[in-house]
Amino acid sequence: MKRSTRDRILAMVLALMAGACASTPEGPPVDAKPPTYAERVEKRIVGAAEREVHELRYNPGLCGCPPFELELEGRWHRVTFDVADDSHPVLVELREAVERDEASGDLGRYVIQGRLEDRVGTCGQGALFLTLDPTAYGAPEPEPSESESSDEPPEGSPEEPLEEESPPAS
Repeated sequence: MKRSTRDRILAMVLALMAGACASTPEGPPVDAKPPTYAERVEKRIVGAAEREVHELRYNPGLCGCPPFELELEGRWHRVTFDVADDSHPVLVELREAVERDEASGDLGRYVIQGRLEDRVGTCGQGALFLTLDPTAYGAPEPEPSESESSDEPPEGSPEEPLEEESPPAS
């Protein structure tokens, strides 16, 4: 059986149309650029938005950047404090702790409570820094567990249990 030219053309058109509908593997868009360092830092800030307790270290640089660094997702970032002046009580306690550690020759890590702001600034030679609004120095006080709070009688109740009244003797 001979195929006509028309049948061959029709078969080729159908084959091309079937191939055109096949899906191609998805890859990154051709124009996609990798995120900048600032964008990666901003993403880390968003990930830590709800965090109230932050670990800092004292690591002064020679470039005029803030001397403290804050840890986010395993990376250390320069951090400054959103305070009116250096007499803020949290900064006073932090400086005293650093001075004690420097005198002993052993700088440690410092825990600060506060909110990390969602902006990134630049300092020194263009290094990025974060801003922390400090609320307290040190870790938060642990909340009392139920067993500790159940040892105390409720407010307004007598400290000694009342003896049950016995029915009157007849």
